[in-house]
Amino acid sequence: MKDTISQRLKQFGMTQECLHKVAENIECLEACQTALEKSAFDSINYSDKVIYQISKGMNVLKELESCHQKHFGSMDPFAQRELKDMTENLRDLMDSIASIWMSSSEVTHYIEQEVACQHKTVTNIKDYVSLIREHLNQISACAEMLLAIGMEEL
Repeated sequence: MKDTISQRLKQFGMTQECLHKVAENIECLEACQTALEKSAFDSINYSDKVIYQISKGMNVLKELESCHQKHFGSMDPFAQRELKDMTENLRDLMDSIASIWMSSSEVTHYIEQEVACQHKTVTNIKDYVSLIREHLNQISACAEMLLAIGMEEL
């Protein structure tokens, strides 16, 4: 009986060590999550800067088209066609950049939502681990007391 109790207490001690390792892993997960959260926030800021630059580029393109229309009659046909092609290419490029920005923005906001969800999950897991640790400590104290009482009777 005494050997069985000692064996169970050793297993209990190993359980407490495992719980400690779980807590350490959760801390690592939390650090990774914090880094991911910062990266998502930075990505949103960069995304905002890109859309601002796209807007400025579109304004420059409008000015270029306006200038082209003003001076259209005084330009030779080759220059007219060349300028028209360049402005169309530039518009296509700006539209393509805006499309890429839109996709990037959607991914960034999805990551932001996932990070918030992970944060909530990690917090819940930490609470459960803390509760389990507390209960294990109480069980350990109770087992040691029972073992001490049992030893006196033996």
